[in-house]
Amino acid sequence: MKHIPNILSALRIALSPVLVAMADQPVWLAAFMLLAGITDAIDGLIARRFDCHTALGACLDSVADWMFFISVGWIFCTRYESVLRACLLELLLVIAVRLIALVVGWVRFGRFVSVHTIGNKLSAMLAFVVLVRIVLCGPVPVGIMRSVLIVAIAAALEELIILLCSRTPDPNRRSLFFRSKH
Repeated sequence: MKHIPNILSALRIALSPVLVAMADQPVWLAAFMLLAGITDAIDGLIARRFDCHTALGACLDSVADWMFFISVGWIFCTRYESVLRACLLELLLVIAVRLIALVVGWVRFGRFVSVHTIGNKLSAMLAFVVLVRIVLCGPVPVGIMRSVLIVAIAAALEELIILLCSRTPDPNRRSLFFRSKH
């Protein structure tokens, strides 16, 4: 049981190139996106439930998250560019703050640190639902896209503040106001 979370994260890493390969097949793309989303949701749950969280697991999860979003980002840049153009400023803000947070983690702690805050989980879930909906049904209203991106900007800023204020990296910190239980 202790290896299942790492296997699920590794599966999500392996699914990233599959997503790109399925870019022109919306039903398959959505199905593989859903599979990746399910593995993302349950790897951490299993790790916490069965107390089998490890530094390797946290690293695999972060790598899998980044590979998933890079793959989906590439797909949306090449296949759904009209959706991106409508909210380009907000999207660029999310990317900029995320990149700044990565640099801050590297400079302060000597490694890249992704913090699994409630805000990050919420923004990822909202983005995931909207992206799957776009793949299956077409564009959503700009207001919905902007709302999701504003949540993502707030989550990215929270992560950046945590990294700036923390003495040690804690990838499992829940928010600015609550520390992890580990």
